[in-house]
Amino acid sequence: SEIFFDKAFAKAKELDEYYEKTGKTVGPFHGLPISLKDNINVKGEATTIGFVDYCFNPKGGMEESSIVAQMCENLGGVFYAKTNVPVAMMMPESKNHVYGATTNPFNRLLSAGGSSGGTAAHAALKGSCIDIGSDIGGSIRIPASFNGLYALRPTYGRYPTYGTRSGLPGLESVSSVNGPLCASLESLEFYLKTIANADPSLVDPKTSYQPWRDIKLPETLNIAILADDGYIKPTPPIKRGIETVKEALIKAGHDVIEWDPQEHYRLQQIISEFFVSDGGKHVLAVTKKTGEPLFPYMENYGTSKEIGVSALWDLHAERTTLAKKFLDRWMATSAVTKNGKPIDCIIAPTTPFPGNP
Repeated sequence: SEIFFDKAFAKAKELDEYYEKTGKTVGPFHGLPISLKDNINVKGEATTIGFVDYCFNPKGGMEESSIVAQMCENLGGVFYAKTNVPVAMMMPESKNHVYGATTNPFNRLLSAGGSSGGTAAHAALKGSCIDIGSDIGGSIRIPASFNGLYALRPTYGRYPTYGTRSGLPGLESVSSVNGPLCASLESLEFYLKTIANADPSLVDPKTSYQPWRDIKLPETLNIAILADDGYIKPTPPIKRGIETVKEALIKAGHDVIEWDPQEHYRLQQIISEFFVSDGGKHVLAVTKKTGEPLFPYMENYGTSKEIGVSALWDLHAERTTLAKKFLDRWMATSAVTKNGKPIDCIIAPTTPFPGNP
């Protein structure tokens, strides 16, 4: 979506000269090409997040780099491009009225997913060693699954988010996070380890310092499988994939149990209510400036009514109660596992299909 090769070459030359003079690297990312999703601000470059108006009024993304960009650059990273997103980053594909649709590099009849679809396509084509995306409701996980990538939506508060441009600015009912999408597991771990150890809490007030820990896993794990949430039926290739994984885990000696998705449907309803709790006002304020039409998937941003503070607080309380029930059920699995310990993880489909038109 944005290309700044000249700046990248100048930065690379500067890093080469520094190494030549000192024999040292600036940091772990010294000279490493890193691409950024088009919500991560880079000083002097536009951040449109798929809005037409932000092409004509790019200010708000150009004055100062996002904290994650500042940290990567301070550690030696080289930026040269930003990657495409859907409007306001609120669709599970990457389509907007500015740059068009990002297609899947493995099958261009299919979507690359979203909202980090440009990031995922770029990573799948090995355009960068590390591609940084973001996720609030599947925006890293969906495109990573469509493009065969290693990716992580980190726990909120561990990695920096301050200074990124949001399609729903001020929304704190559900928090967006930045995370890597990579062609290799080694690259993923390298990025996460480096940023965690650089202590983002020194520059982002909503993060805490949690340095990377090397954990020795037991030989056998307790794993729950969720093949079907009872509402959306996975398509045959996804069901087959889950079954293949389940059989391989059992064969390897792991303790595998089924997960009952009791809270999932209501939690999905709540997150959807959070997204339009402002009545779509923040999205409409930008789209109406240019007469930009809403894509069908986002029509509810034009039809929803703003909910009051009291109703929003009630949703927060219900969400937290459901989260506690979920945690309690997770810990209660110790009663059915062979070693008397709770499950280590839940394996589930990311989406009901391996890709969509």
